[in-house]
Amino acid sequence: MENKTGKYLKYAIGEIILVVIGILIALQVNNWNEQRKIKSLLSDYKESLLTDLNQDIIVLKQIIEEAKKDSLKQVKIARRLSSKYSTIDTLKVIVQNDLSWSYRIFRTPNRNTLLAMQNNGIIESFDKKTYDYLINLQTSQNISEDIIKAQALQFQNQVDKFLTKYSSLGDSIVIGGPLYENKWKNVDENELFNHVEAIMLTKNYMNTQGNIIRRRLLSLTKLTRNHLFEQKKKQ
Repeated sequence: MENKTGKYLKYAIGEIILVVIGILIALQVNNWNEQRKIKSLLSDYKESLLTDLNQDIIVLKQIIEEAKKDSLKQVKIARRLSSKYSTIDTLKVIVQNDLSWSYRIFRTPNRNTLLAMQNNGIIESFDKKTYDYLINLQTSQNISEDIIKAQALQFQNQVDKFLTKYSSLGDSIVIGGPLYENKWKNVDENELFNHVEAIMLTKNYMNTQGNIIRRRLLSLTKLTRNHLFEQKKKQ
């Protein structure tokens, strides 16, 4: 009886060990499958991020160039107005025909992929270096957008005040002819000059400081893109 009991115990213990080993193997296999799924998902997200970042780089370069061209235009206008031959009529002609009232502000970056990763928590599965790149880029995007939009709002307020004071200009003229010409003959010259000078100063500041911000963001966007690209090559 003692021998049989010992055999039964050994058999039971063996069965338990086999069951435990089976469970551990199943858990390990499941873990491998989950890791493989996560790795595949991260790879897909990296591809999407690369697409977003490449588009952002193209747009940032375009806006930087547009701001540089607008700055050169502002310089040419300033030189014309600074000439010893410049008169109030020169200022009026520039205001009516040459002064730029538009400003292309910061285009919202492609955040869909990054936001999706944050919402589903997959971003936590990235390695620390990649995670830090993405979070730093997102922070820089948000700060840059806030600053440039604030600058644009200040400029727009100045333009709105000017257009309210002097009404239609350029292509937006509704009433022309003698009445239009007479309006410009009777404007306060010093007041007009001060308005124009303020608008040009603001525009110049926006172009210069805005491009400093955009170049920093462009640099960080490129670094993040290059880091993801290097990781892709190693896969």
